Amino acid sequence: MEPAAVRRRIEALVSRLYDGACGESAGATLPFCAGQELFDSVAALQLILELEKEFKIVVEDGDIVPENLESLDSLADFVCRKIAAGD
Repeated sequence: MEPAAVRRRIEALVSRLYDGACGESAGATLPFCAGQELFDSVAALQLILELEKEFKIVVEDGDIVPENLESLDSLADFVCRKIAAGD
């Protein structure tokens, strides 16, 4: 799956989960939902569960690090790595 397609699906998923709260500021280098209080540990867990369902991957405890969750691009890169590894 192409990284751009993965990113678009993640962007749609985040928008759906958080009712569009991230808007268009969810860019390549900015943390998504920056400055918003909605992305806490519960929201991170919800997002991870949805990523697992959407992309048929398994997210291990060791995968849950800020580098993988800090932006839509980092999420897309992470998901692409998991898909490529067959996880």
